[in-house]
Amino acid sequence: MASGKPSKSIRFAYGVGIALIGSGLLHVPIWLLSGTEWSGDVSWRKPILFGISTGVTVASIAWVCSKIRMLRADGPLLVAFAVALTIEVFLISLQQWRGVASHFNRSTPIDATILTIIEVLITFATIVIVYLTVRVWGKLDTTPAMKFAIRAGMLMLVLGCLLGFAITYFGYQSLAAGGSPGIFGQRGVLKFPHGIPLHAIQLLPLLVVLARLMNAAQSTRLRVVQSGTVLTTGFTLFGILQTFSGKARFEFWPVSAAILLLTLIASLATLWPERTDARR
Repeated sequence: MASGKPSKSIRFAYGVGIALIGSGLLHVPIWLLSGTEWSGDVSWRKPILFGISTGVTVASIAWVCSKIRMLRADGPLLVAFAVALTIEVFLISLQQWRGVASHFNRSTPIDATILTIIEVLITFATIVIVYLTVRVWGKLDTTPAMKFAIRAGMLMLVLGCLLGFAITYFGYQSLAAGGSPGIFGQRGVLKFPHGIPLHAIQLLPLLVVLARLMNAAQSTRLRVVQSGTVLTTGFTLFGILQTFSGKARFEFWPVSAAILLLTLIASLATLWPERTDARR
């Protein structure tokens, strides 16, 4: 199914996405009234950000599924994906309500069990994302620019998931060495590179929509999304380099500064041919 009325599974996933976003937003006033810090292992930040971020991701995956030719097994798989991430967000929120850390916390049998379930659910969700990433390289019911946005966005989402596994591994290594599970080396923030590519699947299609609203030609829309992909990829590389060099997020040094500069130049160069054509 690539067009027409969305299937029940797609509508279900959209509903789950909206509900998860709502759960994240509902925790905002709780955090404000609590007077507690935004950061920390035990913080209302987690149910807020995980609710909103996961909800947006589930809705985006539902939208991607509406653009491919759905196979018989895809509907149940999409429903399972949405349910798995709902349980994950519920468990993360539950741990905050219990007043304990939701990640890297195996201090009690209950905490260890909850964390294991969360990690299993994330692994399952990642497998589904990889599967759908392969599928989007088939026929897509959309424009060339949006095809590029979907395919690049899904690849970036896979990269974000893989970085999530990497930071989990290094987090456990750091914890075993008596350090903080969120820090690599001296000041590297492990979640920094993980978060950058996760939402390219929303950002890149949004660029296409904005270009369309500005009545840009199809070729211009394609160049805009290509430029956005270069920026996202370069900034992700910057994040990886910063973190695994033990540097803070924006603790610039020659190599990382050069990567950002080259990323900006490459992004502008992607747009340049279209500007040249427009002047002719």
